[in-house]
Amino acid sequence: MRTAGFFSSCAVLLGILRSCDAIISGSLALHMVLPANSCAWTPSDLDIYVPLRQMCYLSMRLECEGYNVIRETRVEASPYNTTAIRSILTFSNGTHYIDVIVSKTSTALSPLFQFHSTAVMNFISADTIFCAYPNLTFVHRALINPHPVYYGTLGFKTMAALQKYASRGFEFVECEEFHHLPYSCRSIPRSLTDGGCLWVQISDLRHDLVKPADILKCLGVINVMWLLGGYVCGAYPAFLDGYSFVFNNDM
Repeated sequence: MRTAGFFSSCAVLLGILRSCDAIISGSLALHMVLPANSCAWTPSDLDIYVPLRQMCYLSMRLECEGYNVIRETRVEASPYNTTAIRSILTFSNGTHYIDVIVSKTSTALSPLFQFHSTAVMNFISADTIFCAYPNLTFVHRALINPHPVYYGTLGFKTMAALQKYASRGFEFVECEEFHHLPYSCRSIPRSLTDGGCLWVQISDLRHDLVKPADILKCLGVINVMWLLGGYVCGAYPAFLDGYSFVFNNDM
């Protein structure tokens, strides 16, 4: 994994992820998903997602690595902004910056399927790399998440993010164009355990295979189901509300 100077070694970062039930998403996760010869860009930021219950411990781990909080932003929810993000904290060691996104729920996975597009619906855990839409992502195609478009939350930051990934070679397409590929339609419910997801183990392959069910258990969930929705082909009624449901592991 490309720690890019954020930590002294990859093992340190993976240890933090494991002990804090945290994941990495955003640009770095996408960069790890894509083949190296298809990326002409290098991620400059690190986004760590963590459940609320582990935020204090994660802060302590980052402070032990020389990082301090320089900014905290609370995310206010409303009937039109049902975000799963509670707050965003920016840590810095003077040369590098880490954004820590705190989930409102008991799992770091909750915000993943509220992202602006399928291009960034990926994550890295301590044991695996996950990609929700490999059929699209590997050919630099992506579906825009309809929720911020139709519910009035498509602001400057979202537009800037879409433009950033367009500049990195991603084309935003209609799902009709990819109906020949399975699991690529916005009107089809998806889950972390369906056949459309990609899981790649990154932990020591000399040990037993780490199954997705084991990883989800470590992240505090049994499964996550989601639907992008929007005005999509083959749907009745014409508009489907998107959703994401987290099935918690309460054991």
